Amino acid sequence: MTTTNERISNQYKKPLTDFAREIKELEMDGIPAPHIPIAGTNYDRCEYKMAFMGMETYGWAEMDVFMSAIEKDPYSAAIKYAEWLNPKFAINQSNPQTFFGFILTFLSEFYKIDSKQIKNKTNLSPVLTSYIWGETNAIERYEVTAKRIEYQENQL
Repeated sequence: MTTTNERISNQYKKPLTDFAREIKELEMDGIPAPHIPIAGTNYDRCEYKMAFMGMETYGWAEMDVFMSAIEKDPYSAAIKYAEWLNPKFAINQSNPQTFFGFILTFLSEFYKIDSKQIKNKTNLSPVLTSYIWGETNAIERYEVTAKRIEYQENQL
């Protein structure tokens, strides 16, 4: 049986290869990599299937690093950042006003996990690897980072 991330990789292999070929000659400084949906390692075994969607890729991985990953192996590049769904990362983002903080709060309420367990970081791995993370805008809008960088460069 194939996993969700294997199916995602298979689905995105050709589009990522085409994307890399089409933008190869463009200036990529300051442009984040596209965000491909990622499933947690426990997603396929969960009774409840959940996906959390953010708005865009602010602060996401650098395009040039992602392009190198595509050139080496487009299949692996599609899920290159799956490690971002590891429980240690999510627990450190526990402020409910942040994207991952909201996810942590939602999942703890949904699964009725005592707040002491969250603070003690115990028994959370199955829950924190049980969802899919995606972004509605796979590539962030110009206004989010590129415009700010352009403005800062013009101020020099």
